[in-house]
Amino acid sequence: MNTAKKKIVLSGYYGFKNLGDEAILNYLVSFLKEHDIEPIVLSANPKDTAETYNVQAINRNDFKEVLEVIQNSDGLLSGGGSLLQDKTSKKSLVYYLIIMYLAKKVAKKPVYFYGQGVGPIQGKDSKFLSKHVLKKVDAMSVRDEESYSFLKNSLKLKQEISIIHDPVLFYPKYNGEVPEGLSKEELVFIKKRPVYVSIRPTESNQNVVDAFIGYLQHLKEQDIPVISFPFHPSQDTKITKDILSKFNNTLFIDKTVNLEQASYILSQSRLVVGMRLHSLILGASQETPFLGLSYDPKIDSFVKQFDNEVVGDIKSVTAQSIIKESNLLLDNEEVTRTIIQEHINTMRQTNNAFNHRLISIIKE
Repeated sequence: MNTAKKKIVLSGYYGFKNLGDEAILNYLVSFLKEHDIEPIVLSANPKDTAETYNVQAINRNDFKEVLEVIQNSDGLLSGGGSLLQDKTSKKSLVYYLIIMYLAKKVAKKPVYFYGQGVGPIQGKDSKFLSKHVLKKVDAMSVRDEESYSFLKNSLKLKQEISIIHDPVLFYPKYNGEVPEGLSKEELVFIKKRPVYVSIRPTESNQNVVDAFIGYLQHLKEQDIPVISFPFHPSQDTKITKDILSKFNNTLFIDKTVNLEQASYILSQSRLVVGMRLHSLILGASQETPFLGLSYDPKIDSFVKQFDNEVVGDIKSVTAQSIIKESNLLLDNEEVTRTIIQEHINTMRQTNNAFNHRLISIIKE
């Protein structure tokens, strides 16, 4: 029996300071280490990743080093997020397919596909390449039924595909210990139990801006404070600051917020109203009621898992539609928290079953 410590290379959108993807990485690193497997991370910022997670990390764009580290590992885990889609960038889709191809065809290592949201993949060549690579994956799981349906019905994949849930849902619930790094002013504001909003730019910016301004005006009239920090700072900061600056009952945290700080803020919030998927997911992990505003089908898919619907998409949403659902959740906060907790307990069982199978395959 081979008792040497197994090594698994992690590929994803890591090292870009996107809080949602860093939350996924945090989970996967902890998950592998718990099972005595050494994670090696492909990162856009290897130094920062290595220091943050206490792992070996290499430059994701140094293909020579990437291939070398995969060859010296026990497999590749392509994990989390919406890595395979050509809506925002075909280049990104091709990158992740190349990494999996290098692992499977060149390095002859097993490839594991973990909890991803797949699509939209619209280009004919994009679909062809995706099918060509994915049909060879050794163990595959996706995070929603829409991704499963796409892989089975559009790409016609034959292998077993498990539907699990985004692992960030299982981020530890706040335990009463206030994280370091938040200012006194921020901590005082958080104690007021604000509503947290996550806003990102879209092609329908003005409608989104108008809807949030109307909603924040309503919260001001109700004497409910509003807080925000960006999940993707380079994209979200300007639009969020512009909106919140119009009101005197708001706080925008204009600095890098780590996962522990973010989960604390969301745990103390009375409601999350989010466009960023992982603002909703991390909020749900803290059993905080949430409303999703859809800019992408992945938002609809996640909200549907809790037997709810989004308050609208970027073209149709109105302040009134957000206000209506917000009032309903704020008036029934404790009941909603209990319902979220029940859903997450069931979801955890589903993920644990796949995790057990995955570890068995890696260690066999």
